[in-house]
Parts: sequence; structure tokens; C-alpha cells
Amino acid sequence: MEEPLPLPPGIVYNSTMEMPRLRPLDAIPVADGRVALRDPDGFSEKMLIVSNDVAYLCFLLDGKRTMVDIQASYTKAFGEILMSSRVDEILRQLDDCLFLRNPRFEAEKRRIIEAFNKDTLRRSLHLEGVFGKDPASIREQLEALLPPGPEIPVDRKGPKALIAPHIDIKRGGTCYSQSYRVLANLSDVDVWVILGISHVETSRKFVLTGKDFETPFGTALTDKDLLERLKEKLEYDFLSDEFVHKNEHSVEFQVFLLQYMLGNHRPLSILPILCSGFPYKGAGVEERDHFISSLSSVLKESGKRYFIIAGADLSHLGLRFGRQVELSREFYSWAETEDRRMLDHVLSGDAEGFLGFIEAEGDRRNICGVPAIYTLLRCIEFDQAELVSYHQAVEEDAQSVVTFAGIAFY
Repeated sequence: MEEPLPLPPGIVYNSTMEMPRLRPLDAIPVADGRVALRDPDGFSEKMLIVSNDVAYLCFLLDGKRTMVDIQASYTKAFGEILMSSRVDEILRQLDDCLFLRNPRFEAEKRRIIEAFNKDTLRRSLHLEGVFGKDPASIREQLEALLPPGPEIPVDRKGPKALIAPHIDIKRGGTCYSQSYRVLANLSDVDVWVILGISHVETSRKFVLTGKDFETPFGTALTDKDLLERLKEKLEYDFLSDEFVHKNEHSVEFQVFLLQYMLGNHRPLSILPILCSGFPYKGAGVEERDHFISSLSSVLKESGKRYFIIAGADLSHLGLRFGRQVELSREFYSWAETEDRRMLDHVLSGDAEGFLGFIEAEGDRRNICGVPAIYTLLRCIEFDQAELVSYHQAVEEDAQSVVTFAGIAFY
């Protein structure tokens, strides 16, 4: 591990401490067999890279094992005695990152949530570290990063909805560019309905927010009128998980690229919605259908010109996502074939067929965009759909691949 971090004030670790409990974390394989630990809930922005044996030790921190139990399990697994001083060092680092469920974390969690609730803005989180703060410089970077897509026929009617990626913009640049280019001939839109994906578990299947969205290009205004109309129709509190918006990138990226493509002639008006894990049948379907039908009717009754964007990636395959695969041309070809078979249902507007296809295969390709794509299909009527872009982002070090596409609906 890295050099021990400073011990947090007032906290002392020793072998007689209570049974430690690790919070749910993302564990991402990195080079040399190590593992990167990070907080999917966003209470900590730190990342801790640990060796394989330390990752195993972290697995033992379930709040049920004593220090003696942990040391015994480690010795059995690795054939080495685990000294109490090393456990203390590891716990220090985990606690400094807020990775342990303990009073220090709970106090920090309350502070962070209270600060978010008081703020009227959903602050930009994922962009300044990549592109900086200067809008002119950012535009230059995006012009180099987003190559021009194919020309859109001038006689084609304007699109009414779009599926775009939500992968990081540098890896998805070509697909983003080709997807958003379909907006070139679009007339004025009153409100952009953005369907993002929640990458963490939520209590409800959808997550609303009344906060305006900040990016380096300025502030996009959440349509409070539409939000209130929607809340009036809903039987459940879809604002209960609002904090999830703080760290989720899938809406932020779409707002940022809309601002770039359309310019800053006037602030964007948006309705940001996060879609969470989807039921295929049984419990949760009624809530899912109730939200979608309410959203659809509110949009139609509003009289506003709306455009729906689903920020949705497709397959997530490989070690980073919990399954060992062998990367090869044949594997990439298989993934694309399966993706296109699935997208045939999307292109034909068959929402139930799309959901059924994924259910039939047991979601073995980890399609994270399912709820946003399904919701979009249920909320629009269209004459034609076009697959404008398809790409795969390969991480050879992590033996993983993510696929994504752009689809325009006319």
C-alpha cells in the first residue's frame, strides 16, 4: 500500500477496536493485479489503490468479524501472519477516505447531504477537472475532440428524440459528435427532457430534482412548471433520492454538450430525470408504469415543444464489470452483433421487445442504459429511427469493453 495517511484527529486504531465494517464500494481492477476502491455514492472523492491481499482483507470487514477472525482468515488465505499494526495502518487509510461505516462517516454524510439540500444548484462535478473552467478554451478542446459527423439531409424532418452515450466524453467523442449533430436542423425547443442513469441503487425507480444544473458553460434552468405538474400527478415521492443527482454524470454530460452545440443564446430549459434499476415484471412494475404514463401525459398536456434525450450506454463486459473475458476481434464482433440485435427493437419502437430481449439473455451484457431507453420509447411516437453511430471503448489493462450508440428518432 501507499505510505500511511495521517491519523484522523481523535481517532485511534488498535487491535481491540470494535468489529470494523466497510461501506459498499466499487472495486475496479487496475494494472499489476491491484484494485482501485472508490465510493459510488460520492460522499468521498478519494480513490485508494490496494494490492490484491489488501482487497481480500477489505472483503472481511463486514462488521461481523473480530480482529482475531480477520487475521485468522487472512493467514488461512495467504499463509502469512497478518500483524495488528498492518491492520491498523489499513484501517487508517480506509477511514481517511470515508470508506468505513462508523460515526465519523455518518457525521460527514449528514454534513454533505445538508449542504446539497440547501443549494439551489446541482454543481458541476465531472467536467472542470477534465476541461478546465474557461469556456473559450473548452470550446477549442471540444472542437478537436468532437469530429464533425455526417451531413444531415436538409429535407429530413427535425428529430424529436435522441439516444446518446454517457461514457466519458473523451472516450465517446466520435459517437457524441455524430449523435448530437442530428440537432443541427432542429427548430426551437422549449424544454429538453434528459433521461440519465443512476449508477447507484435508489429507493424509487426514477429520481427527480428541482435544482438547476451548473456546467462550465453556465447554468441550465430546470423547468419548475413541468416539475410541479409532474409531481401533482405522481403518487410516490420521486424526490426522495434527490441527493443521487449530486454525483451522477449521465445528465451533466448531456447538458454540457447541448450548451456546446446550441450556444449560449439563452439558458437551456431542462427536465432532468435519473432512471434507476428496472423491474421486468412483478414488484416495481406498477411504480415504473405510473411514472412513465404521468411523464408522457404531462409533456403532451403542457403544450411545450419538448425533446427527449436518453444518456445511455450499452454493454459493459469484462473484468471491470465482474466477469472474465478474452478480448479479441471475435469477442468485439460478438458484442456488436448482440447489441445490434437488441437495438433492432429500439429502432422499431418495440419497448416491450427491447425489455424482453434483455430479460431473455439474463442481462449477461450488463446493459446499464435499459431504463432510460425504455422510458424514451414509451414517451414518444415516431415515423423513423436511425442508428447514427456505434462504438466500443476497450480497456486492455482492465480486460474490459463498454459499447454505446447514437440513435435519432424522427
